[in-house]
Amino acid sequence: MHQTLTQLSLHDGARIVDICGEIDIASADALGERLDQAADGADFIIVSLAECPYIDSSGLRVLVRLSNELGEAFAVVVPPATQTRRIFDITGLAHQMGVFDSVDDALAFKPAALRRST
Repeated sequence: MHQTLTQLSLHDGARIVDICGEIDIASADALGERLDQAADGADFIIVSLAECPYIDSSGLRVLVRLSNELGEAFAVVVPPATQTRRIFDITGLAHQMGVFDSVDDALAFKPAALRRST
């Protein structure tokens, strides 16, 4: 069994959660709880999957739920030319939520209304 690790940092008024490891049915519930904690009271949250080599439908479900709850205050970093990005492209999620190539790209997208609140 593998372990998915998360690391929380702050940058330019955003909470960034870096996920290291695979996200699957064994780790999705714990990840969902961790992301809910990170999002609590946050103006803008970025989930970086730059170090996530694989995500299954249970992990996607966690991200879709959070995206639906937070709207424009939520972004996902999924670097191009990775297996994880391919999954986002195939499922159509790359066009249904804020998916960016890098943390800097996600920070640049941060809506103007949210920029003023930080």
